[in-house]
Amino acid sequence: METLKRMSIQNYLVVLFAFGLLFSCEQLAPEETPVQVVEEFVDMSGVALEPEDDPIGARLVYSLDCESDCIEPGSGNYFAITDSKSLSSGINTKKVTYKSYNTEDKFVVKAKYEVVSGPSQAKASIVIQINGSVKEFKEVPSGYTATYSVPLSEGWAKCDLVSFSIVQNGLGSPISFSEDYNLIPVCEDTHEGLILWNKLGSFEEITNSEFGPDLFPGSGMLFEIGKYGNGLFVPQYDGQREVHSPFSPRNVIPLGAFCIEFWYKRTVEDWEGYSFISGAYEDNGIGIVDFTGHSGYVGSWQLFFTINNNSGDWVSRHKIDLGNQQNYSEFFPKDEWIHLAISHDANWTVGQRMKMFRNGIEVIGFNMEFDNGDMAHVGQFGEGGFRIGNFVAWDTWGAGGVIDNIKVWNYAKTDFSDRDTEGH
Repeated sequence: METLKRMSIQNYLVVLFAFGLLFSCEQLAPEETPVQVVEEFVDMSGVALEPEDDPIGARLVYSLDCESDCIEPGSGNYFAITDSKSLSSGINTKKVTYKSYNTEDKFVVKAKYEVVSGPSQAKASIVIQINGSVKEFKEVPSGYTATYSVPLSEGWAKCDLVSFSIVQNGLGSPISFSEDYNLIPVCEDTHEGLILWNKLGSFEEITNSEFGPDLFPGSGMLFEIGKYGNGLFVPQYDGQREVHSPFSPRNVIPLGAFCIEFWYKRTVEDWEGYSFISGAYEDNGIGIVDFTGHSGYVGSWQLFFTINNNSGDWVSRHKIDLGNQQNYSEFFPKDEWIHLAISHDANWTVGQRMKMFRNGIEVIGFNMEFDNGDMAHVGQFGEGGFRIGNFVAWDTWGAGGVIDNIKVWNYAKTDFSDRDTEGH
């Protein structure tokens, strides 16, 4: 009997020890890191709770007019309204900030909850309502943004009214907003006639055109402050094509008619020559166009716009004789942006099939027609593309400044009243 009692006591102690050890392990186990993304939906099609302030990476403009503003499709630029409120509870102060805007097809409300002072780690509840559609976010940590989006109604129009509200609960009295927003329309499609648009402001921009084919980069491209953001800087003397100069794909210039326009700022003092657009990008001698300024180096102060045929021979040339260095320097003022454009149309009168524009005004020069026949045989002007900011014939002259925001059109554009608009 004593033996049974001792065994029972021993078994009881073993069980008690095991239970205590288990309890101790549970107490000492590290806390699990809370899941940061409570809900995640692709392409903002629903709701998300994320630590980033702007998880979709949108660029928001906090000034809007639904009558005059519009969203450039695919640009990621949206027009937002924003507000914030703070409230104290004892030694703790909380803050809620919202941002609201519409994209091309959704309306988005983002509400950020923060404990801006005090020791509290209190989580919050955030309820977002958009035109009667409601979503509640529970257990929102400080520093997190609740994002709720709903599709825009079919047939929506500019300035349509959207009503939304936000209510935050937790850590004292609620913080609430009740707001209206007038929808910003999507810009009308103005791609008609546009072949290529590239901002030229970085490696990423050069290799990812805003519209049309991407450009091929040079191996050591340089960038400086441009007309819009940054632009491509090409040195004047060592503007080697494979280093500083990006180039277009083959066959980017269309049959018979085209226009190339861009912004340029001279930044050098020297008077060697400036090349903006230049023919073939390989050593096959097959070019398309050259837009180059010759200066005192060759005994003239002239600006040339030439077109070459499938053999690399001149077909037509538009020549501006600026006469002397002073006129040349006034045409290309140092550290001042000017808009330059060249247009060609095979259907224009022979001897007048090429035009050059500076700040929207045609610059009168004269043509030398090397082929008086129909320009249509030029076709794609060989298989060459073109370099930007490098004179490929000698691989010497660079732009001597910054080139920004280049566009190529499939018609001979003559109206450049839109030149101060970065887009198209």
